[in-house]
Amino acid sequence: MPRVVSANASKSTIRRRSREISNHRFQVSGATEESSLAQQRDEVKKMSLQERQELMNGIKQKIFVSAEVAVAMQSDVDLPWNKIRLLNRYMYL
Repeated sequence: MPRVVSANASKSTIRRRSREISNHRFQVSGATEESSLAQQRDEVKKMSLQERQELMNGIKQKIFVSAEVAVAMQSDVDLPWNKIRLLNRYMYL
């Protein structure tokens, strides 16, 4: 049992713990990068929707998608343009 929980730990302690967990996952899942990613993907899938949203909100990086890529992604969804415009209203607030 750790003396300090991660919520109250320093950034270096959290980083060290994350590295240890990552190393353990790598060894347990099959010692390949693909196996480790598959294991990590499964761990995220087991989280509740609220936990996943909190995880994504905790990430302080913004993702920039150019207009050309956004149009390509929207066309891949295979929705009519009026539905895509409705989606855009909520995506780019």
